[in-house]
This record gives sequence, structure tokens and C-alpha cells, in this order.
Amino acid sequence: MAHAIGTLDTGFVHGKTWHHMEQYVQLDRPVTFEEAHQVMCYPLKKCQLFLPEDDCFVKAWAIKRTDHNAILVPAVGARFNLLNNDVLLDFVKREFLDKFDGIEIESVGTLFDGATAFLNLKLDEYHISKDESPTVSRLMYANPLGRGKYRCCAHKVRIVCNNTLRAAEAQGAANKTLTMVSHTLNAKEQIAEHLINLAEVQLGLQQRREKLEFLATRFVDPVYVQEFLEKFYVVEEGASQTVTGNAVTRRQDIVRIFEGDQHLNSIAKTRYGLLQATTQHLGTYEGSSRSGMAAIEWDALDGKRADQKDEAFALLMA
Repeated sequence: MAHAIGTLDTGFVHGKTWHHMEQYVQLDRPVTFEEAHQVMCYPLKKCQLFLPEDDCFVKAWAIKRTDHNAILVPAVGARFNLLNNDVLLDFVKREFLDKFDGIEIESVGTLFDGATAFLNLKLDEYHISKDESPTVSRLMYANPLGRGKYRCCAHKVRIVCNNTLRAAEAQGAANKTLTMVSHTLNAKEQIAEHLINLAEVQLGLQQRREKLEFLATRFVDPVYVQEFLEKFYVVEEGASQTVTGNAVTRRQDIVRIFEGDQHLNSIAKTRYGLLQATTQHLGTYEGSSRSGMAAIEWDALDGKRADQKDEAFALLMA
């Protein structure tokens, strides 16, 4: 079961879910801290294992959910520090949420009957001029108990189940923001510090947003477009016919998107529209096995395409 939502699990989600599990309440507003605390507040206990036949304890501990007398994790080591999820949530609120404005709890939930807990935060959603595609920044942390270390990252996924949690982690790994924290005594401090660092970087996008707004006000003519394309896909003197032909084909693809496929309304024929056309081209043309918006969103995290997007951005800002 991809959603991994068991009978003992609970959650709240701002918006719809694909799995429609009754354990997860769908809201038409952000999740409140009290609701998040309600989800995270269930008792856990680290219990040392005992072998009756040998009449002795072993150096292994099970993690038990005491409100339902359920073993969530069969064995962890002596150094594993068990921290109840509501305690971690309270610390994150005090050291992180209370220090930043404009952050919403988009979803919170437990999985595998409480063996995993996650909190997903929505930092920002904005449009450039009248571009109809919003940009959203999210942060999350997850506690998988015996399934691995704490995870914390920036991403763009609405987390509503286990497979979307894994997708968010994959994005965090790809964009190099994923941090894994061991279950040690200072884990909560490390998680809060990483969330703060990520938030400062993400909220720092304000400067880039202002630059994108600038690009959306600068209209371009065919001469400008051609000059941009020649700088973006450079053909060195003496290049082979194949290299030249590939560059010309790629330039033509950007022009095709820019002039016909975008439907960008008010940002058509602007530098911002040209940036969007280039981004779409990189996501769907440069050898991607994905297609459409999924390719654009995923390939934006890829190293080569990210560098190319930065190069296009720099050329258009020049």
C-alpha cells in the first residue's frame, strides 16, 4: 500500500488527497499548530528486550506505542535516543516557526501506525506578474524511527502519504538540501537549525523574485531573441556540421515554444517569457525521459539543467 496509512494513523492536509483515507482530514485552510500537535501527541517507549529462556536482557530495545500496546520498531541500539514527536514539534515551534512569518503548516501525519511522523511546511507561493504558474517553496521534516534517521529538506511536493513523502525526500536529495540527523540527544537542535538555514535561503528568493519581475517588464524583439540564442547555444568557429545543426535545432525549439506553445498572456514576448521557454525546452528536449510539466519541475533540480537555467537567467539579466 503506497500510502502506508494504517488504522492507528492520523493526519491533517490543506487540500485534497489522492488516497481518500478517512484517517487524514482534508481541510480548506492551513493546518493549525493545535491540530499538528494532536497528530504528533502519542506516547512512545523504548523497551529493552528480554530473553526468557536465558533469563537475561540483550543490548537491543524495541519501540512501543503504549496507547495501543503496539510494537512499532522491533529493535534499535543503545545509543538510539527516543524523542516523542510532540516534544520535537514543540521545540520546532519555539525555535523555528515562532521566528518566521508567513509559514503555514500544509500537512502533518503519521504513517505505519505511528512509526513515521512528518510535518510539511509551505513557505511561499507567488506569481511573477500575470504568469499563471505559481512558485511554491516547502520545507519538511520526518521522523522514521527505526526505519532510518530524521530527514529534513526543501522541496516542492504536497506531502499526503508515504509515496509523496519519499518524492519530497528525493527532491531534497537532488537539490542537495536533504539532511539526515541521527536519533541522538541533540537531534532536535540540529533539525531546528537546518530548518532555519533552509528558510533563510528560501525566503532569500525575494531578491530573485524582484529580478524576475524586472524580466517580465522587458519586452523583446526578434533581434534580441536571436542574439540571446546565439549566446546560449554557442557555435564555435570551425565547428562541425553536426554540432552546428544541433545548436540550430535547439534554438528553433526555444523559438517555437516562445512564439506559440507557451500561452503566456501578459508575459509573452518578454525576457521572462523567453526564460520560461528556455526552461521548458531544457526539461522536454535535452534527453529527458519525462514529459510536460513533470519534466520541467524535476529537471529544474538536475545539475546540468540547473546550471543551464542559471546561464539563461544571467544572459537575460545582462
